[in-house]
Amino acid sequence: MAAVATSALRLPVSSVVLVVLLLGNAETIPVVILSAVVAFVTTELLPVGPSVPSAEPQRQEGDGGGQKGGGGAAAKA
Repeated sequence: MAAVATSALRLPVSSVVLVVLLLGNAETIPVVILSAVVAFVTTELLPVGPSVPSAEPQRQEGDGGGQKGGGGAAAKA
């Protein structure tokens, strides 16, 4: 849990405190700290990934405005 929280939030100390409070077990504190440190260092050393393309679909010219089959009021009359 500490590794996931540290990688997602990039706040290792806050992640350790959160997980220790959730677990409530004093014997697991060194393991939680170690996992948070390893996750933070790994996340910081990874190269930056490619940029995310925009979610907006690109419209091609001449696609008819998205209507198929020539529907509309004139076709129903």
